[in-house]
Amino acid sequence: EREVIAYKKNYGLEDHEMKVVGVPRHEPRWIEKIERESPSDVPESWDRNIFIISRGGISDNLTKEKKREALEDIRRLAFEDLDCKLVVKLHPTERVPKNRDGLYEEVLGSDAYEKRWMYSAAHPLVLGKRCMFAVAFYSGVPIDLLALGVPTIERMSVGSAPGDSERGRKIYDTLMMFRKRGFVLPADTYEELKRHAIDIINDKRAVMQKLELRYEEFFSGNVRQPIRVIADDIIGALDVPQE
Repeated sequence: EREVIAYKKNYGLEDHEMKVVGVPRHEPRWIEKIERESPSDVPESWDRNIFIISRGGISDNLTKEKKREALEDIRRLAFEDLDCKLVVKLHPTERVPKNRDGLYEEVLGSDAYEKRWMYSAAHPLVLGKRCMFAVAFYSGVPIDLLALGVPTIERMSVGSAPGDSERGRKIYDTLMMFRKRGFVLPADTYEELKRHAIDIINDKRAVMQKLELRYEEFFSGNVRQPIRVIADDIIGALDVPQE
């Protein structure tokens, strides 16, 4: 419902031309279909893993050095404190060789690849099902993981809001979007990252209850089968007899 105003303004749509139906890809039947048809490339023995939702540098708030610092914290948490594996899903822009920054090999260790960490080409929903929790720098994927009951820690040092720069404020507001709405667990430091991780391991259900309340507030509404609602509208518009 909160996006209706933006759609009206940006695309000239009227109220009767829109229907709010929630998030179709979060419908359980669709998630089950993804799981059936998208195989995982992560070894079964890697069930104790942290899913890293990667991203390239996008602004002064998310530089290569800040990404390195975050990765060093994640490495310390996984390899030293929790003794678990890391599964990395690259951002689409990072899959282009010229956009790769080499930080994962540098920080996590090339010699530890496929022993303690690995890249995965599997679907994020499949990876989410197999992880203890996820860590993101900045991404919308954590919202999809909430539909699976999987929490995400956002490890990113965004600093304070910029001054008079309109562009700077817009970037800052964008980076803070998921934190402000309570979709992720914010961590600017290693201590915060570790605290969230321990909370999840000790009582994942309690952590998820808070996150799921925010998800329900923003996305679910009264529509529990958005794909069926959309399909029925299309069938009705085409005047196709239904079985």
